[in-house]
Order: sequence, then structure tokens, then C-alpha cells
Amino acid sequence: MGLMASAQAQWTVTELAPTGSSYSKANGGASGHEVGYAGFGSTYSAGSWTGTATSWTNLGPAASTNSDAIAASGNTTVGYASFGSQGNAGLWKGSASSWVNLSPAGSDRSEALAVAGSTEGGYAVFGSQEDAGIWTGTAASWTNLNPTGSSGSYVTGISGNTEVGESNGAAGLWHGTSASWVNLGPAGSSYSAASAVFGNVEVGTAGVSVQNQVQNHASLWTGTAATWVDLNPLGASGSAANSVFGNTEVGSAYVGNGGYAHAGLWNSTSASWFDLNPTGFVSSEAKAIWVSGHTEYIAGDGITSNGSRVALLWSEPQAVPEPSCLSVFGIGALGLILRRQSKLGAS
Repeated sequence: MGLMASAQAQWTVTELAPTGSSYSKANGGASGHEVGYAGFGSTYSAGSWTGTATSWTNLGPAASTNSDAIAASGNTTVGYASFGSQGNAGLWKGSASSWVNLSPAGSDRSEALAVAGSTEGGYAVFGSQEDAGIWTGTAASWTNLNPTGSSGSYVTGISGNTEVGESNGAAGLWHGTSASWVNLGPAGSSYSAASAVFGNVEVGTAGVSVQNQVQNHASLWTGTAATWVDLNPLGASGSAANSVFGNTEVGSAYVGNGGYAHAGLWNSTSASWFDLNPTGFVSSEAKAIWVSGHTEYIAGDGITSNGSRVALLWSEPQAVPEPSCLSVFGIGALGLILRRQSKLGAS
């Protein structure tokens, strides 16, 4: 465990797998900490780090069987915890004992997938239908965002007063109400999902027909379906954009030998793809990007040559601009599309 040289100049990669864990993932982060989960024996627990494997803090609530921390903003972390067979959306404020159950009244299960400021986003299941929704810190604050006529939806990203996600197999966005839904599905795509938003930029993935076969292509939008940009790198057999910060998008693309996915980043064009797959890893994925102080961070995971899944943190020092050039940034999927086909949880 520890620091190792990145396969790319300037980037440093830190393995975050806690001692004794059999697998781990880093899903997100905010200033000063990273969040995700680690597996111990037959269970897995939500947790947070402060840049090293030894800094791991177990966030699994008392009596929970499994849990996962999925996103962070400030000192708030969101995700879910399972008590028996039911998964419950929830939030933490830095410790296992701070857990707040966000499951709406009458829901069968739920999951919080995004947070920005005092707003959490995700979905709740009522009967057999997943409904997108948002909270403001309590279960009673739940607002159902499922668009009229939709058979299912979920929120996966929040920035300001904009939520993004998916409804009826199409990427889209909301502004706090179900009626505000805007369909971002590109013309001709067989499906799509938005995974994150930063200001007026949304990212995700879309199903694109290539030589009569559908491929997942990393995607970028600026508020409408017509603004769709295909980010799939030249020669890649598929890709997904999972997060965005400023003019940088992160995710993964199938560019490696043997059909393995590599973590990487873009600067808003397919040609800007930059491979971040670390030395010694056969595959990897970047899940979230943010800046803290003068350092840019990317959270994700990779699979080693012996098949172990390890939480990873990429970091790169940022040049300090002259005062006249200072910019202001705010915190901002293929896995999203597959979510409904798998049980709530991690593996």
C-alpha cells in the first residue's frame, strides 16, 4: 500500500485499500477527504479517507449489514446502508454514529447518489418502481422528481439548482420539480444516462450504433439534447464519463489490450482523452474529480494483475495563477445504466 509512480507525468496515484480489506472502491470526495467502501469478509462498509490507506474511517452504521459512501460535499457524505435485506439512503457527518436515515415513508428501499451543499439526490423504490428524488437532510424532506408517465428514474448529480440523472432510459436534468424534466437523450441513441453536472455542463454516457452494434460512449451536454458531444476516444470500443469539474471530465474508456477499461480524463473533446491507468493495474475507472487547495484529485479504483480491486486516489498539483487570472470553480455511466440490472450494493 502507499504511493507509487503514476503511468502519466505529474499525476501521483495512492492506493487506499484499508488493512485487512479484500476489495475497495473510492467513489467520490470533497475538500480534505475521499469516500467509498471496503470489503471485509462477507460484508462491506462505507468509509472515508484523508489521502492514505491508514486514514480509513469506517462509516458503517451500527447494526447495518452492508453500506456504501457514494458522494461528498463539504462535511456531508451520502450513500446507503442495509439493515437486513432493505437498503436505506442516508447521510453522514464524518462518523458512523452521525448516520441519518433518509428513506422516505412508504418506500421499499432507497439510495442517495449525489450531494451538493444541503441537497441530497438519489432514488426511492415504491413497489417495483424507482423514483428520482431529492432531500434536504431528513427523510420527511423527500421530493419526488419522477416525471409524469415515467416508469422509473434516479438522480445521480447535483450542481446549484440542477439535478441530473435518467428517466425511462434517457439522460436528463431537473430544476427541483418533476415538471422541470428536460430530456437530454441524443437523437438516434438507444439509451443514455447523465452521471454528473458542473454549472451548465452535464456528463454521462449514451448508446451509439457503430457498425450495427451499440456501444456506450462517454457524453457531454450543455443543457439540451442538441448540444450532445461524443467523447469516445478514437479506437475505443466504449467509454463513460462519470464526473466533471471545470473543463475536465473523468471516467473510463476501453482502450487497453484485452478489452480492459482504463481510467482517464478529457477536456471536452474526444481527441483530448488522457489515459490514467496506473502501472501494475490491468484496468481502472475514475469516478469523481475535485480541487482542494492547489491540488486536483480524482477518486476511483483499479484491478491488479492478481484480480484485486483497490480504491485509488490520483492527485496532481495545480499551478497557482496570477491574481488577474484567478477562476472560481464549484463542485460538480455506464454503471448507472446497469444499476437496475443488479441488486442494491457493491461487489
